[in-house]
Amino acid sequence: MNEAIAHGDIIEGEELIRSESFFDLGFKINHTIIVSKALKVQLNAGIQNIFNSTQHDHDRGMFRDAGFIYGPCQPRTIYFGIVIK
Repeated sequence: MNEAIAHGDIIEGEELIRSESFFDLGFKINHTIIVSKALKVQLNAGIQNIFNSTQHDHDRGMFRDAGFIYGPCQPRTIYFGIVIK
């Protein structure tokens, strides 16, 4: 392990980068259908990260910094679901 890393010193070639701002917004809607007293069916749908805010400047290559991650973890995601109660 590099001695500079162990002491928390600045490593040669390191730099502080101010990331661009991002906004993460999601939406979910559901509807419950009562089939009988004992059975309900819930339908739902939604979208995560509506504006598709993602990091555009990932490090690449063998010596990339795996810790250089910011912003939402997933791209725009549309989902549907059924819940039987």
